[in-house]
Amino acid sequence: RKKGTFKMKKNLLKKLLSVLLITSFTASMAGCQNPSTDDQSIITLSPSTESVEVYRISHDTKESIRFSSADFAINLLKETSNVSSDNILISPISIQATLAMSANGANGDTLSAMTNVLCGDNTIDELNAYMASYLPNNDMITSVNGIWVSDVINPDSVNQDFIAVNSGIYNAEFRIAKFDDTVVNDINNFVNTNTNGMIPDIVEDLDPLACVVLVNAITFEGKWADEYKDYDVIEGKEFNNIDGSISKITGLISIEDEYCSNENCTGFIKYYENRSYAFMALLPNEDISLEDFINTLDGEAFLALYDDAESASVSTMIPEFSLEYNVRLNSALADMGMGIAFSKSADFSNMISGESDIMIGKVYHKTYITVDRTGTSAAAATEEELDYKSADSSGDPYFVFLDRPFVYAIIDTNTGLPVFLGTVTNL
Repeated sequence: RKKGTFKMKKNLLKKLLSVLLITSFTASMAGCQNPSTDDQSIITLSPSTESVEVYRISHDTKESIRFSSADFAINLLKETSNVSSDNILISPISIQATLAMSANGANGDTLSAMTNVLCGDNTIDELNAYMASYLPNNDMITSVNGIWVSDVINPDSVNQDFIAVNSGIYNAEFRIAKFDDTVVNDINNFVNTNTNGMIPDIVEDLDPLACVVLVNAITFEGKWADEYKDYDVIEGKEFNNIDGSISKITGLISIEDEYCSNENCTGFIKYYENRSYAFMALLPNEDISLEDFINTLDGEAFLALYDDAESASVSTMIPEFSLEYNVRLNSALADMGMGIAFSKSADFSNMISGESDIMIGKVYHKTYITVDRTGTSAAAATEEELDYKSADSSGDPYFVFLDRPFVYAIIDTNTGLPVFLGTVTNL
């Protein structure tokens, strides 16, 4: 489809980050050791092979995973918005990437359940191949991964395929460390560094049963093509909050060239300087609540709003806003069909050879975003723990003013998938 020219009026910097932490431990001590000393340093664990072969997938499989990924993102938004009317910001790709890394250590029914949620009817090899091409790493967006293994685990018992796939496809660096305050600081320093200080920490302490930590951090920096002029920044505009109150806000006014809509919403698309990423805003019709609107969406409907957007003049207003958000995702992921991974029936024996007593203990997501006339900074962090089982343009212009609760996303324009996805309900 024809993409509109840039009409946004102010350079706006986008910075986003997401981190996922997974911790795990084995119930029996078979295959484990405890060689640590008080002064033991954090060491790197490398795969036995230099590279891993990437499974080749067809165009049809890529499309299937694209739609499944969109479903995953929208289902996460539904689950989080259904339990809270607060402002929401999640990074579906961060959560998906880290769960995919952990799924490479799953087996049997646990693996089937995780892949079904993450990529539908496709296999873990097909998901890995898709993620190898989809995971962003360019001058606007970077994704980094780290995996910490407790020194109570014999390094030789860490499955070499698990190391090879996560190192080769997800570029994860493995570290062996004593799980004490030092490793907590190391994990938090990793998050702080890779979020440019927006999220200084993700974990206060580790569960005593934890023995593996997986972390994903994704950051995005992009500028709009054109700058806002002073007369495009309007003070004293009103935003109608979800609780019925009215807030005075600063509105950023511009004319955009991409209009998206369906029977339940209107919206617009705003591109970043090289058009690899875009901001998409969706404003529910006045006769439908934000929650009801979100519940009408699925992956296909969301992708259609982007894929079928028309080239048309759109008068828009974005409010300046800043928010922080955090959520524990255990229940959401279980409700989406991944419950077995959080139970005593979980099987992560492909992570630690000879061990079956590993389960996910916690998945935690933490985000931050600021949108103002000079730029936008955002970050997200996700933590997951595995524990002992015992534990048209010729017509009239459109108007889309974001003066009431709305949905927004940072879109990868190659796939139409949301790198970040959220709601603004109260300002």
